[in-house]
Amino acid sequence: MDKSYYTVDEAAKILKLSLVTIYRHTKSGKIPCKRIGRSIRIPGTYLEPKNDNVTQLKKYIFS
Repeated sequence: MDKSYYTVDEAAKILKLSLVTIYRHTKSGKIPCKRIGRSIRIPGTYLEPKNDNVTQLKKYIFS
């Protein structure tokens, strides 16, 4: 799964969260993202499970 950027839908599946939660946290800045036109992309470095970033990101979101 070594992608540079993930869509909100892909991120929601990886983090096992709803789309609304992902959108809310990207808007508040808890989940780093890039806007490309009207779409939101989340950097792959935050969602790659091999670096244990997914667990750390979930802990950060819910703290």
